[in-house]
Amino acid sequence: MTGTAPHLGLIVEDIPAMQVLLREVMAEAHPQLEISIFDSVRAARRWLHGLAAAERGGELELALIDMGLPDGSGAQLLPQIADIAPAAVRIIATIYDDEEHLFEAFAAGAQGYLLKDEEQPSLVVRLRNIARGEPAVSPALAQKILGHFSRQSRLLANEATSIDLTVRETETLQLLSRGLRVAETARIMGVSEHTVASHIKSIYGKLDISSRAEATLEAVRRGLI
Repeated sequence: MTGTAPHLGLIVEDIPAMQVLLREVMAEAHPQLEISIFDSVRAARRWLHGLAAAERGGELELALIDMGLPDGSGAQLLPQIADIAPAAVRIIATIYDDEEHLFEAFAAGAQGYLLKDEEQPSLVVRLRNIARGEPAVSPALAQKILGHFSRQSRLLANEATSIDLTVRETETLQLLSRGLRVAETARIMGVSEHTVASHIKSIYGKLDISSRAEATLEAVRRGLI
């Protein structure tokens, strides 16, 4: 007997009280979702593999992921979610409000970033607004993002010249800024992982950067994303 497949919601959070909060928020904002909760990167990966194996990944609609999990950063899950459920909205829900975590999340493919200490009604509103195409970002973080790019613009305005990248380096930078891993980037470009690694080394050296978050900012400045 066949029936309509369920609409799925995913929460990855290791603190029980926060699991309850996020479940309540998601259920109130999107009551149609069948919610699954996991407390580690490993457990969530197993569930996602199960969805992919059952060819049901496209039914995943919304994911709320914590950054600080016992076995790693929740941001590691974002590319996998994007692979098996491209239509799923991927949101980081965390206590970290610093720029390093913020840009790490967006570099990995987050489409929103919420602070768990925000009032519950506000969190519900932000999740509901997703349906209208509004990004789910806490107000304090939105201001921080604007402030960061404002500072970057002032710094760039003082630079006499722009650093040139080769066509292949530009393509590599664009793909990395979308949260793709080295292997995925190599497959899309039709080159070896060693070649991509060489491009990354050259990009980092030319731009004097040392992290994916900084690379993403440079991609934004160059209009690549």
